[in-house]
Amino acid sequence: MTLSSTEQQRHALVVTCGQVPEIDEETVYASFSSSLRQFFCGEVLSLLAEMILNGEAISFLMGGCRIAARGLQFWIVASSEQLHAWNVQVEDDLPSPLSPRLFMVTDRWYHPKHVVVEIEGLFLDASGVQTAAELLARYAIHYRDPRLVAYNPRKLTRYHIFADRAISWELAGWLARAFGPFRREWLFRNEGVLS
Repeated sequence: MTLSSTEQQRHALVVTCGQVPEIDEETVYASFSSSLRQFFCGEVLSLLAEMILNGEAISFLMGGCRIAARGLQFWIVASSEQLHAWNVQVEDDLPSPLSPRLFMVTDRWYHPKHVVVEIEGLFLDASGVQTAAELLARYAIHYRDPRLVAYNPRKLTRYHIFADRAISWELAGWLARAFGPFRREWLFRNEGVLS
């Protein structure tokens, strides 16, 4: 039986999640949102080194948000599979694997401006973890009446918010090496300190 390219990438990511050295869980719990923000501003930016949009280099917040969202999604799904494979009991263990979903932030005319990952009512991107209200308030500074709407790949491409599956998979590997398997408790230990 041969595995497809996607299955091979997912398997490699699950293995990577399983090989990460022990990390200080309390440190991650206390500061997952800020750690995520620091991660996306660090060495991982080298993944985007060759990418140019409108003559300017892109970041994971400006032009590379769709790549970041897909990388986060791949990492969360692979981590969930790994934790269930290990039969790890996690705080508030879910009966089924986590289901991260992609959403777009749009302006009032539904022109896409940003892509985020939603998991259990919280939104992740390169700036960290935030509630819907916090995310929309951040975009209200730049766009009148921003909205969270269903992910639409065709519309994103039409508005030049491009995807790169290979870079997203590589980013997921970087996340696995930096944080280990994603744990849902990290989201809720940040309540009250989201930034």
